[in-house]
Amino acid sequence: MFLTAARLRVRIDSMKYLRPLILITLGLLLLLPLIGGTTGRINGILKGPDGAPVGGARLTLVDKDKGTTVSVTSDRKGSYTFPIVSPGTYNLHVEATGFAPLDRSSIVVHVDSVMKLDLSLEAGDAGRKKDSQ
Repeated sequence: MFLTAARLRVRIDSMKYLRPLILITLGLLLLLPLIGGTTGRINGILKGPDGAPVGGARLTLVDKDKGTTVSVTSDRKGSYTFPIVSPGTYNLHVEATGFAPLDRSSIVVHVDSVMKLDLSLEAGDAGRKKDSQ
C-alpha cells in the first residue's frame, strides 16, 4: 500500500486537529493534582444548651503556625463550613450573642479530609470563656 498525495493530505489534516486535543488533554492531566488533594474542610452544627441550632454565630479558625485567620457565620440551622482549609493545626474561636465564647484548640486538618465538628455553646455572656479540648 502506497500513500497517495490525497491520502497523505488527509492524514496531515487530521493531525492538525489531533495535536491541540493531545495538548489540552495533557494540560488537564497536569492540573488534576491542583484540583483535589491540597486542602481539607471543616463543617458541623452549632447548638445551644437546649439542643436548638445557633444561627448567626461567628466562628474564627486560626492557623497556629502561620497566624492566619478565616471566619464564617453559622446559618439559621446552626450549620457552618470552612470549605478550603490548608493542612495544619488550628484553633477555633466561637462567639454568639447570649452564649459564652467557646475555644477549641489543636484541630488537625489533613489533605483531602472532611472534619465533622459539631459544637455546643453554653448560655452566658461574652466575658466568660469555655475551652473545649
